Amino acid sequence: MRVKSAHANVHTGPTSGNEVLVLAAKGTVLPVLARRGEWVQVGLSPELRKTGLVMRWYKNETNGWIHDSMLDVVKAGEK
Repeated sequence: MRVKSAHANVHTGPTSGNEVLVLAAKGTVLPVLARRGEWVQVGLSPELRKTGLVMRWYKNETNGWIHDSMLDVVKAGEK
């Protein structure tokens, strides 16, 4: 999935009430791990620390949750 808004909040869990880990910049492509309703669990790479705005990353989390309204589907081979 690709972030389509200027920045997308990546949360610790699948609700807006969960703490924000990082803000992913527009155009960031993230691998999908799971889906829960309107929320998408995405993988977080170490590179995201350099391209995103880190809000909280205490435990080196490897995944987070983004609301699907912030994402576009990226087809295989598309960048």
